Amino acid sequence: MPEYKFGKSEDQLLRLCRANQPDYEKIQQRIYDGVDLNIVGEYGENILTAVYRYKEHGNNFPIITQLFINSGFDVKKYGLSCVNALVYSSYDKFIFLAAKLLLEAGADGDEKRWDSLLEAIGTEESYQRCCENNHECENIYYALYEIVDRAHKKLPYNDLELWDSFIGCGITSILSFSTTAESIMPIGRNKFSFPDKLYICSEDRVLVIEGNPNIYSRTNPFPEMEIDKCIPVDDLNSILGATVTSISFEHSEVSSGTTTYRQPIIFINLDNKMRVRFSTNFGEVPKGESVTYFEILK
Repeated sequence: MPEYKFGKSEDQLLRLCRANQPDYEKIQQRIYDGVDLNIVGEYGENILTAVYRYKEHGNNFPIITQLFINSGFDVKKYGLSCVNALVYSSYDKFIFLAAKLLLEAGADGDEKRWDSLLEAIGTEESYQRCCENNHECENIYYALYEIVDRAHKKLPYNDLELWDSFIGCGITSILSFSTTAESIMPIGRNKFSFPDKLYICSEDRVLVIEGNPNIYSRTNPFPEMEIDKCIPVDDLNSILGATVTSISFEHSEVSSGTTTYRQPIIFINLDNKMRVRFSTNFGEVPKGESVTYFEILK
């Protein structure tokens, strides 16, 4: 861990927060004793960004983040830099949960800071650096980008969740959203392409599948601005009534000339022994094009 040199008391608090099993009572006592949570170190870091940096696991991030928010941390001023630090931290679902806490508490900034943060999350470098062999991680990044983008635009984002909140839900309907006339097209035996989104709905939430493919969950099944463009997906009727038991991720590689394409793959596994496979066939289609498709596997 770099030596941030915030001050003796602040450095002690940092070490307590970065322990593998933090002692939250001692952390709270340090804060009560008057540690300056808004101090900035010589590298421009604040204590919370330093907590996030270079951490192998982020399971303690939400608790520590909430402690700071409740104890006088200036989240409006420093919150976006903390979300940025999460992008370079543990690469697990806890970065998403901590980021939501910071945004809900009022993290804000000018256009330059928002743009810089969205670029840090959304650039190819971000994906390739931490998601090269872990497309579960890629979908954490996608959900993170979604909530930051919505917060920036002052749109609701509290309904957005990671895909794992849909595990155990029964499927009541499946809808396709498309800005084009034809939303589902057959591309081969048992394979069907979709250009925009699929909504796999349960009674109280929806699993959203987007291009490349990306996956996240929402507690509001039907965005009002899109409902008039949604149509039922008859080709997935065989999984209606089934319960999602797990969601898993793989990737494959396809070579075309001197170019190697990475194909992210998502599997939705069901209690009726069926699986739905979502993939984007980079390298299997004309140059500069790609098709995201689904197929049912038994």
